[in-house]
Amino acid sequence: MKGPTEYEKRMKKEKRKEVESKGRNTIIILCLILTIIGFTIYNSVVTINPYEIGVVSKLYGKPQAPGRIISTTGEKGIQADILKPGFHFRFLIKILNDIHYINRIRIPHGHVGVLTSKDGIPLRRDQEMADPWNPDEETKMLDTRYFLTHGGQKGIQTTTLRAGDYHINTMLFEITIVNTEKQTWEFKY
Repeated sequence: MKGPTEYEKRMKKEKRKEVESKGRNTIIILCLILTIIGFTIYNSVVTINPYEIGVVSKLYGKPQAPGRIISTTGEKGIQADILKPGFHFRFLIKILNDIHYINRIRIPHGHVGVLTSKDGIPLRRDQEMADPWNPDEETKMLDTRYFLTHGGQKGIQTTTLRAGDYHINTMLFEITIVNTEKQTWEFKY
């Protein structure tokens, strides 16, 4: 019995190289696919701690209307909807947006929070403060989207925050904490 010829040896060696090359290419392609999947997942996940909120600022899109600082319809800039504490998955959120991590608002016992809106319908000439909200809407008005789409006015609000923790978009509301236990009043006649 004769052994393999030189030609058969060379063909066997070339076939082994071809199989090794295909295996190497498959590994490279798999690594590339896993890297893309990992990159996409990493940039699509945001975790907000219990003591904070995430304010989303969209980087791309049509510009907001003049005089507006908060977007309710997806324009470029600060968005009305906040990310509350927890795990959030939105496709490429970290690439298409800036996420601003802001501490929740804590009003201590014996204090109130006075709200001043930076966006909304302008006050009428005869107004010093915004119109009061109906009692059943007082908690809803703290939601930025609700406030801006249901007639919320720019300026000092008559609704105040009682003692407690609040997840409020501070890009819309400026909150001034006032001590209600140590107020002194001076009356002049």
